[in-house]
Amino acid sequence: MPFNLFWFVLKKSFFDYWDNLYKAMFVNLVISLLMVVNLYLPDWMKPGGLYYAISEIAVLYLVIWLISAWAFVCKGISEYEYPHFGSIVSAFRTAWKEAVLISAVLYGQILAVKCVPDFLMTHASRLVGITLILNLLVLFTLFWVSMVYYLPIRSRLDMTVFKALLRSFALAADNLVFSFGLILFSLIAMSVSLLTFGLLPGLAFVLVLNQVATRTLLLKYRGGHAQSGGAVNWQVLLADDIVLLKKRTLKNVIFPFK
Repeated sequence: MPFNLFWFVLKKSFFDYWDNLYKAMFVNLVISLLMVVNLYLPDWMKPGGLYYAISEIAVLYLVIWLISAWAFVCKGISEYEYPHFGSIVSAFRTAWKEAVLISAVLYGQILAVKCVPDFLMTHASRLVGITLILNLLVLFTLFWVSMVYYLPIRSRLDMTVFKALLRSFALAADNLVFSFGLILFSLIAMSVSLLTFGLLPGLAFVLVLNQVATRTLLLKYRGGHAQSGGAVNWQVLLADDIVLLKKRTLKNVIFPFK
């Protein structure tokens, strides 16, 4: 995957994020506040109790629901659309199902990590147990690498959950180096965000980045570009976007379009 393509994705993501900076910061602020609430739950409630468990699940679900809704909003942002109130409400109405699915998978994986290793090491030989545990970790890792593209694909393509998961995995597998580069940069961005308590650039930027990356990669599968046997001509596929990005003056960089 050419470096210029990754640079284009980063550049467009930055401008899309910058053009919607206040909304993105508000999303980051709410996510940070919810995480603080989750952090202090043991001080407010008895750990292990029913109300504590319900509260913890509810807070985590709200975080994932907000993340999913913002990911759907980012679809319009990546297409140079201004996210108005109606589109944001629509995103929340659509994203709650995705949040239920992701929350269920996350809690299932947490439960598996807590229970499966002890069960395998107790009821299977050491070699078999370690092998199965490693396979399980690889499966979880591949799942979350694919999830980088899942929400963008669900927001862009009319697919069932299962087909969207398969397409996400196929997209990640077909663009493996790019995908790991995307994840690495996302981790760096989130590490930097710790210095600003998650406000800048924050998770909102990572979701914009994922949308722009997915939008860009999907372009090469239109019109048989990926099956032509030769290198993809990204200059042609991204011509309109390149023209728009080159129009940014220093004033446009400092003061967003919107």
